[in-house]
Amino acid sequence: MLKWVEERRSRRALTPFGGVQQHREVLREGRGTAWFGSLSLDLRLGVRMLVKYPGPTIVGGLAMAFGNWFGTVTFEMLGMVEHGAVLRPWACRAYVNYLAPSSPERIREVYGVTYPRLARIKAQYDPANLFRSNQNILPARGS
Repeated sequence: MLKWVEERRSRRALTPFGGVQQHREVLREGRGTAWFGSLSLDLRLGVRMLVKYPGPTIVGGLAMAFGNWFGTVTFEMLGMVEHGAVLRPWACRAYVNYLAPSSPERIREVYGVTYPRLARIKAQYDPANLFRSNQNILPARGS
């Protein structure tokens, strides 16, 4: 009687699991060896195409190699831009509208060489620094 109950419980537990054989197949596919079974077929078809149509096969292979090269170079360049290697000389600059409230030194650094001219203009038109919210440029002294 107990053996019958255990078998029934075991069957109930395995039913949602999908069975042992199905689980084994899923694990085999997940190991990364599933591609090995189709490799021989791919090689046979590739050799057959090379023998039957050598010109288009070579051109197609070179086109795929060029596409791989171009994709690799493109992603490497995008990675350099993303990580700042290309933009390093201008790394201190920022888009002023997206700049968080910052210190006067950071504002000076962002505007770069144009900051003194902007400070002179600010001193001419707003010497009392009435417009001072956001990224404030301090009026130049002695202008």
